[in-house]
Amino acid sequence: MKPLGEPEVEIEKETVAKLAKELRIELSPEEITTISRDLSKILSYVKELTELDLGSWNPTYSLSPNVSKFREDTNAPSLALSAVKSNLNSEDDFVKAPRV
Repeated sequence: MKPLGEPEVEIEKETVAKLAKELRIELSPEEITTISRDLSKILSYVKELTELDLGSWNPTYSLSPNVSKFREDTNAPSLALSAVKSNLNSEDDFVKAPRV
């Protein structure tokens, strides 16, 4: 990759000003110039990344070499309906819980 110099992709100041207006953000002319230049550099870098030949690389799904330490799912008996109903605060069949 070559060092970042003049960006290959250019975001015009008018585009940044239009986006700022749509987003209801007030930007000074200096900020518009800075953001336009920075976005152009970012998009030029992303363009360079898309041009890399990654055919010999396998995708990385996890950065950690650890495998899942979760236990296996197993069937277990659930609570009996009578045990659940004994803990209800009302006579209907609904469990009441505090609001979250």
